[in-house]
Amino acid sequence: MGVPTVNGHGYTNVGAVVGMHLYINLPHGTKFDRLDGPVRPLFFALYKNELMTRTDAYSSLAEHLGIDTSECHFALFDIDMCHKAERATQEILKEID
Repeated sequence: MGVPTVNGHGYTNVGAVVGMHLYINLPHGTKFDRLDGPVRPLFFALYKNELMTRTDAYSSLAEHLGIDTSECHFALFDIDMCHKAERATQEILKEID
């Protein structure tokens, strides 16, 4: 597996899949070789720092991305959507500031 590294776009060499999400049949902790590495901590800070509820954070992100909240899940995002999510999260942060 190796030590997690950052390649300028996200984390590589993590290689773990643990558990399953309920109702959407996707693994928790999908291999972190995706390019969503930088955006997830930024997005999670919205509700972990109590800037908004988790539900409100996902609803706001879905609205900014123009998708249904049921489709607003990082494991479902391709690389392009991860970049859009990063920009949208930055916009959300500006709006609540």
